[in-house]
Amino acid sequence: MGTSEDGLTWTFHLVGNAKFHNGDALDAEAVRYSFERALKLNKGVAWMLKDHLKPDAIKVVDPRTIQFTLTVPYPAFLTFMPLWYIVNPKQIAANTVNDDYGQKFLTDGDAGSGPFKIKRWTARRSWPSMRSRTTGRAGRWMRPIDPPA
Repeated sequence: MGTSEDGLTWTFHLVGNAKFHNGDALDAEAVRYSFERALKLNKGVAWMLKDHLKPDAIKVVDPRTIQFTLTVPYPAFLTFMPLWYIVNPKQIAANTVNDDYGQKFLTDGDAGSGPFKIKRWTARRSWPSMRSRTTGRAGRWMRPIDPPA
């Protein structure tokens, strides 16, 4: 990771073996797309950066390098990075309905990455995770939690 002297430009280098749950490579374009998508939807985590990062200020330098140029110096930018979800652009494009950026699909579908994957989903309940097929790491088992009455 590198930051420009003026605190506006942040450059990140991605690991080479990151994959989405379906096996597609998680690359800089997926990161760019995911940030742009969140900012344009202006939902969820977008509040963290919408005043400091514009969608057209996210640049793919190469397949493993992504660069963000902020409108003003914002040191908290780094602390927000782990909170943003990176989604698979191919899966979102294939499941977009009426320009919804795949929002309906993601209520029941999976376009994510990482060692943990939801095994079973029921609205308003938490269920155990399962071992990821791409990483082979085991998830933690949790018991279902009923919503408050």
